[in-house]
Formats: sequence, C-alpha cells, structure tokens
Amino acid sequence: MISRPLSGVRVPIDFRSITPVALSLLCLVFSLLDPFPRSAAAADEEEERIYSSSTHGFAIERPDESWTVKETENPADGLFTFVMEPSDADTGMVQVTVRVKPLDQEATAKAVRDNLLETTVNKPEYTRKEKKPYKIAGRTAPGMVVEMKAYGRDFRINLAYLVEAGRIYNIQCHAPAAEFAKRAKVFKKIFASFRFIEIKEDDSPERRIRKMAARCGSEIAWVATWDEAAALARKEKKLVLVVFRSLSGFEISDAASSGPFMDPDIVALLEERFVAYRFSKGMEAPFVPQGSSYGIGPLSFGTTFLLATPEGEIVGDTFSAETTAFHDFLVEHLARNPEFRGPPRPGGLKGLDLAEFYLRRGDLDKAAKLLDEPDSARGLRLEASLLRRLKKGDEALTRLEKARQADGGEEAAAAIALDEAVLLARMGKPEKALKRIEPFPAEHKDSALFPEALFWIGALNLRLEGKEKAEEVWTALVLSHPENRWAWKAAASLESTTFKLGLSERLAWPPEEILAVLGPHEFEKGKAPRLEQAANDAIAFLLRTQRPDGSWICPSEVGLPDSGEGSPFTAAITAICGQSLLSFHEKAGCAEAVDRAVDYILAAWEKYQSREKKVYFMDYTVYTMSYALRFFSAGIEAGWIEREKVAVAMSGFVEEIRSKQRSGGGWSYLMTLDLDKADRPINQSISFITAVALIALIETREAGIEVPEKMIAEATGCLERMRNDDGTFEYMLYHDREGGPRNTAVPGAAGRGPFCAHVLLRAGRGDVEFIRKTLDHFMEYRHTYAREHGKTLMHAGLHGQGSHYLMFDYANTAAAIRTLPKKERKKYGKPLLDQVLGARTEDGGYIDNPMIGPHYGAGMALIAFRHLESDR
Repeated sequence: MISRPLSGVRVPIDFRSITPVALSLLCLVFSLLDPFPRSAAAADEEEERIYSSSTHGFAIERPDESWTVKETENPADGLFTFVMEPSDADTGMVQVTVRVKPLDQEATAKAVRDNLLETTVNKPEYTRKEKKPYKIAGRTAPGMVVEMKAYGRDFRINLAYLVEAGRIYNIQCHAPAAEFAKRAKVFKKIFASFRFIEIKEDDSPERRIRKMAARCGSEIAWVATWDEAAALARKEKKLVLVVFRSLSGFEISDAASSGPFMDPDIVALLEERFVAYRFSKGMEAPFVPQGSSYGIGPLSFGTTFLLATPEGEIVGDTFSAETTAFHDFLVEHLARNPEFRGPPRPGGLKGLDLAEFYLRRGDLDKAAKLLDEPDSARGLRLEASLLRRLKKGDEALTRLEKARQADGGEEAAAAIALDEAVLLARMGKPEKALKRIEPFPAEHKDSALFPEALFWIGALNLRLEGKEKAEEVWTALVLSHPENRWAWKAAASLESTTFKLGLSERLAWPPEEILAVLGPHEFEKGKAPRLEQAANDAIAFLLRTQRPDGSWICPSEVGLPDSGEGSPFTAAITAICGQSLLSFHEKAGCAEAVDRAVDYILAAWEKYQSREKKVYFMDYTVYTMSYALRFFSAGIEAGWIEREKVAVAMSGFVEEIRSKQRSGGGWSYLMTLDLDKADRPINQSISFITAVALIALIETREAGIEVPEKMIAEATGCLERMRNDDGTFEYMLYHDREGGPRNTAVPGAAGRGPFCAHVLLRAGRGDVEFIRKTLDHFMEYRHTYAREHGKTLMHAGLHGQGSHYLMFDYANTAAAIRTLPKKERKKYGKPLLDQVLGARTEDGGYIDNPMIGPHYGAGMALIAFRHLESDR
C-alpha cells in the first residue's frame, strides 16, 4: 500500500540526537503517552500487514493485524516517523519505529549516521551500551543495544542505521528489559521484513503545502553548532539567538518559524545584529550545565528564546513568539548590551538609505533623527515604518496619507495601501483593514506585493469570517506563488495548530501593559529585606498594578489568538492575588482591591458559562476554579466577602470541578496529546492538581457551601494512592495501570511533597510525621529549585525541577510548616523565607517563571509570608 503522510500537526524531532529523543518518551514528565496520531490510511488498508511508503522508500511487515500503525512527519526538517506497537502492551511500552531523514547526499548521510552511533554509545544514561550489527534489507547495518532505567523500570533498545538514496533510516525496537526476550523473536522478524522500495515523490497539493510550510524561517542564516555560532558572533560583535523547542509528545505546530521568523522586520534585524542557532537537547554549549548562566537538563520542556554572548553567558530569555513582543525583546537587549553593535555600517550610506539601514538594525533613535519631517513618498513610508515599530498607529497613518499625496508612482501606491491595511490590523481594527486591502487584487494585480496582500486578505478573513474563506484565499496563494515567502507563510498558517482549532493568529499589537510585564525583570541584589518590609512592598506592588477590571496580568496573554476568550490563568492569578490581600485587609487599598477581584471573577464565571466549551491539549479550569473557591472561602471566613454574593458561583465551581473528576478520583490539566482524541481525555490524575482541588473543596465545605462527600472521599483516596513511603508523591497516576512501577526519585518530587502531605492531613488521612519527612526532602533539594528562578524553560533542572511551580510550592510549603509544633517551625521557615525572597524582583514583584509573571509571584509570596509570620 502507499502510505499517505498525515496532514495533521507535526511533532518536531531532532535527528542529530535521534536515539535520546526517541527514548525521551520513556523519561519525560509525560512519559509513556501516545505521541503520534493514528494513521490516516483507510480501514481496508489498515488490515493489510505490509506497510509501504513510496514517498519515503521503505516497506515493513506487521506481525499480525493486532499491531497498530501510526505515522507523523515534521515539515521543518523532513523527518518522517513510523511507529507500530502490539495491542497487548500499554501505549509506548513496546514499539518498533522507523525514522527517515533525507540529507543532501549519500556521503553526508553516512557521516551523520556514524556520528549518531558514537553519540549514542557515549550517553551516560544508558546502563548497557553494546555495538551490534544487524542483517537488514540484505546488508549489514551498524547498530547497538542499549539499556536504561526510566520510572522504576529497565528498558532495552535495539537500534540500527541504514543509508540509502541520500536518506538515513533508523530502525529500532524497545520493550521493558524483563519482557524483551519474549518479544525478541517477533522483533527479529520485523527487522528482517524491512526492505527498500522505489521512491516516488508525492506531489499532491497537501504535500506541496507541507513542503512550502517547511520553508518558513529558511531566509535566516542558521548555524549548525555552538562553536560556529560563538566564532561568528565574536567576529561580527553579535549576540547569539538560541532557539530551543522541546514539546515531545504534543502535536503543536512551530509558531516561531511561521511567526517572528517570517516577519520582515525581525528577519532583517537577525541578519544585521544576531547569529541564529537552533539548539536541541543533547547538544553541547556553555549554558547547558547546571550552575552555568542557565542550565538545560535532560527533561527540559517548552519553547524558549535565549540571547547568549559568544562566551555562552545568557543575557536574555523570553517565551513569546508573538512578533511585536519578540521584536521588542531583541531591540531591548541590543540597547542593554551596546558592546554587541554588529559589523560596521557600509560606507557611502546617507539620507534615506542610512535611515533604512538603521531601521533594519533596530537603531530606532538614529533612524528617527534622519526621518525628521521627510517630504518624499519613500521618506514618509520609512517614517511610518518607524512609527509602526514604536506602536504609534495614528501618527503612522497620517504619514502614509501624506505619502499617498506625494505621488510616488503605481508601486508606491500599492505599497501604501498594503502598509495602511497592515497598520490598521496591528491597531486592532480588522474591519477597516480588510476594507482597505480587499480592492488590492483588482487595483494592483501586477504589483510585486500581490502575494503579501493575498496573505493579509486571508488572515483578516480568518479573523472576521472564519476558516472557510481564509482557506480559499491561502490555498489559491500557495498554489499560484509557490516560490514566494508569503505563500510559505500562508501554507504554514493552513498547517498550524491555531488554524486547525479554528482560531486566528493574533494580528493586533498586545496592550502595552502586557508588553511591559514581559520584562526583562531584574532580581533584587544585596541584602534581603525583613519579612514585614517584603510584605509591604508586595502589597504595594499588587495595589498599583491591579487593572481597572479587577484582574492582574498573566504575561502569557501576549500570545493568545484573537479568540476573545482570554487566558485561563488570568482568573486564577486574580484569585491568588485577591486571597493574598485578604490577610492584609486593614491596610489602605486592600479592601477595595479584594472587592474588585471578586467582581472580576464573578464576571469571568458568567462569560465562561455562556461560551462554547472547547477542549484543547490542556484544561486549567480546575486549577482556576479551585483557587477561586479558596479565595471566596477565605474571604467568607474572614468576614470580608458576603456568602450570599458568591454562593451561587461557588456551587457552580464545585459542579464544574465534579464534572472534570477522573475515574480514579483526582484531577489533571492534561487532556490529550492528540486533538483528534480530545473527547477522550487521558485517564490520569496529577498529584498537586488533585491536592489543590481537594483542599479547595474542604475549605468550601467549611465555608458553608454544599460539596458532595463522594467527591472529597474519592479525591482523598486518589491522593493517598499517589503517596510513596519515602516521602514523595507521584507526579501522575495512570488509573488504568495504577499497580505499575512508581517514580521514587526524590529531587524532582521534593517541591510538591509538603503540600500534598498537608492536604492529606486536612482530609483526615495524613499525619505530621509524614509532613516532616516531606519537609526534610524539600530542605535537602531547595537549592536546586533556586537555580530555576526566572527561567522560561520548564523542567530544566537536572532532575526535572521546574520554574513554573516554584512559588506555588513555596506558598504551600509554608502552610505545611504551620502544622508542626511551633518550636520546630523555624528550622524550616527560615530557609523557606530565604527561598521566597530569592525570587524577589527590583520592582517588588516575584518571578518563578516569566510566563506566569510577577503578580502571581507576589500573591504567592504574600500567602507564604502570612504563614511564616507566626514562626518569627
């Protein structure tokens, strides 16, 4: 049969470290989950035992019909992955995979293959490393046997490499070591069935679109190694932009390649002032080791953009691929690091040519001096371009109107029309933008800007009218202008996760208040303040930064699509900040801030009830509603919130949380790794999400709101089953295999332990001695958490410690300390206070992860301070 590559979202895999990445499915936080979508082959084809792909040049035989077949393709680098596994094993535990990576020529492919073998055999995580050749496809294939331990189980992996027609083929099988022997015969049979077939290029429209999408970002001169990046940056006096993306298992398109790396301003700025380097786990660089200027551990997860000096010191870190925020990030750090000025300017430039040069370089102040009251169409357009970068939309529109009157010719008129439409879109006026750009195809059909105009017509139609019209326009663009960069971007847009969800990429500039919160944030240096002063500063910070609608900012709002739904974290952060101020209600301004926070959450609840519920990869509503319940319950208990005002909403929160309870009694924010399976959530619970929901329900019941006893009982049982004898709690519990191996690694679990143990005590199933054990673990490993402060990247610690939950852990550990006899509290409280103050920024906020922001951090810090206050 001819296998048709999937048209769904891709999973990016770095072939340079293919074996570690393939095996990372066994050791990531989301390990042993199905990372690949089902094959799109027809039902009658799935019954055939021979799988063949003329596109990728191989065939392989399934042992019998019970083995399922799955495939995926990464358009960014052409990597194709085929997976088959037996139905009698849990997903991911027993697999045979074939990965195909095309390279420029046969010799290059062989060199890469040999390097892969050497890299794999030198990996320290493998307990057994034995080179072994295999007889495959009528030839001897170099390969090896490796073993590794993951989550309490030993796994064995057999792998081999073949080179054919300028492609590398990696064939491998893995299974738990204890059962590998009984699988060996069938593995051998599968390996023996592998054969090469004639390659026939798939030239279908779907594949052409994917190949065009893969060209996004190709205008940037990416370097291959850190040594090359450092040498070039040193020679040209540039910073290195390090792009790291590791979302193993999640089917999410690469927003950076089709977003900032296709934005003309950013492409030009990177060419002039930066060296661009894509970094993946397994590569070497000075910022990788723990204790360096950053630290990227083997379980690192997420997307981050780092700015590094040629010596490897990280001087900038951001999470946002939104083009406005990304451009601001680059320009801001150029200003902060003036020694990296880039190559000298070319000689002979003057006037508007020099102004345009400075715009490309991000030297906006210099460009502004040269663009003082220009009178030509070109000069006015350049000044409008400067004003657009500064987000001064009305002034830019005025310059464009003057440019039109200056009459620069037909092509200038087309450019001005396009500039105006884009500017109106950026100003949040999509209707006016579409009205301005729609006549373009008729009025300027011969313009070189025609493809760009078509792209924007599609984007604006998606924003205003939905997918159907946008798909029609973009498909016409990609088929008619395959060599044009705007057709590549249109193709990537059609392939994007955002588009498949029916959402629109953000067109408008994010509000300045959100851009300001993105940083950079400077951690406070010098002697830490006393607890009372730190609390007063945090209160002042929250009072001056609360928005008029009563909410506090979640920085990840910056990248939200134009859906109008808002960030799922904004209400949670508002509840946390509101709860933190309850304890200081007597201080000026706190009571009013609490009232506004209550009103915001009630209004957000009304909107939530009225809109269509969509299931994506994650669902954080349990977290949000749990903290809303905790806020309202604490307010009722303190006498600052009227029960009658919030009782109906609280009952609604309880019912919503009940509807999301998993079969094992707990809760999780992880819904699916494959949007095609969104209606069938993965049947697992996460310990700290279960704990926060459980304590919220207990506190709600204590506040006089009815809570079903069954909910509390089942949640308590689930959390109790997650407890390990060594004083740790499982990260996740898979309810269809609860009797499986346990993860007893303490370093990565030490942060959540005190909170989970405390909640069990509140539920009547724990004891202080176990809390004491968890606190001892926390104190032993707390220094490894402090290293994560401020990182965008998640789980970047050596044992998966993550910045994104540190303030949560600190606040809840402080509450756990309060359960101890008073004479014991200082032993734990003083080190914890130092930990909290280590996350304090110069403006009085607190940062663990920049995506969650300083307001959340300040709220959690205040909660910790209140619990620690009595220990002094």
